[in-house]
Amino acid sequence: MLVQGRHTSAAFRAVMTRMLRRVKRLTLVNDSWCAERMTEYRWLDFTAENPNPPELDGLCHVLTAPSELVWGDLTLPTTPELLQSRLKRPEQPLFLLAAVEADGKVVGAGTLHLNEVENRDLAEIDVATALGREGRGIGSELFNRALERARDLGRTRIEAWTEHRPEGLTRDDDADSAPLPETAWRLKRSDRAVRFALDRGLRPGLMQRVSSVRVRESERFRRFLAETPSEAPAEYELHTFEGGVPDELMEAVCGLFSSFSTEAPSGEMGWEAEVWTPERVRKAEEVALARKETLLSTIAVHRSTGEGAAFTAYGRFATAPHLLQQKITMSAPGHRGHGLGALVKRANAVAALELWPEAEAVQTDNADHNVHMLRINEAMGFETAGATVGWTGRIG
Repeated sequence: MLVQGRHTSAAFRAVMTRMLRRVKRLTLVNDSWCAERMTEYRWLDFTAENPNPPELDGLCHVLTAPSELVWGDLTLPTTPELLQSRLKRPEQPLFLLAAVEADGKVVGAGTLHLNEVENRDLAEIDVATALGREGRGIGSELFNRALERARDLGRTRIEAWTEHRPEGLTRDDDADSAPLPETAWRLKRSDRAVRFALDRGLRPGLMQRVSSVRVRESERFRRFLAETPSEAPAEYELHTFEGGVPDELMEAVCGLFSSFSTEAPSGEMGWEAEVWTPERVRKAEEVALARKETLLSTIAVHRSTGEGAAFTAYGRFATAPHLLQQKITMSAPGHRGHGLGALVKRANAVAALELWPEAEAVQTDNADHNVHMLRINEAMGFETAGATVGWTGRIG
């Protein structure tokens, strides 16, 4: 299974959708697994005028179910609201593709994400097959159709993401494993998703270590909150806010977000720098509201210059109120060495526990070679839950 990217940069590269054109429905007889059973592959008419096509619920279920096998109760489900929110960003089109059996059951799902601002040569492809339907060519057909659409739209690069439990990784350097960039970890070729990606000429570009902490149970988490300073150094001030960025902090936030797009480890993914403006931030906030996500953020601001020095944020979805998603955390160049990363993470965690008493866990992901941030997370009690791997390749 190839899954939508959960990398940190994606938190601010929301992939929105508009159908550019209707594609004629095609029907395929898949004799390899059931005689006379018809599987129809449909590009959905998913637009602002038609935000709820009949296949949408089934498509969301197919996209979510395989992830639940990896993350369990820490899975963030794909919901209709999550996909519909992306209609608010027509400059970042999303195309939806479904494999539907004769009885109307969705047995395969595909998404094609594009961006018309940065990375205009890139297509992000996500395909998933319903549990029990694996190995029957459905995922391959979905991938090939998405690839063809991407090529027709002038894209020359592919990005895809896979999810892995810890046992799917190894440090054994042998013929049964595939190397990952900038880490000693390797992927097991016996993994179905790894074979799928390698068979299509993709190569690993980035490993993100996925970690979680049970905030009501972890002694290390409580100790981190108790021992980390609560006051900023004299030359900085802390601001914690729920929802939208206050106007007086907007310039500082935009500067940090733009810097993050180049400072965050990206391995060999080849992402372009992003330019964040107040309009772009407000649009991202609008999208978060539409997908029922509440944001809680803390920023450290340099008093004399007004520059953003450090930032962190949580996202909490109404569909998973027990789970907080760690968004970006960063310290700006020129302001490092003051403990600001740990400081903003502590302030945000304290505020979150007060604001959301039902929150049970926080989940985060970091590039495996981002040693400094991993060290802070380990001090907070985060434990490795698995990994996501970004794959990249050319559309030839």
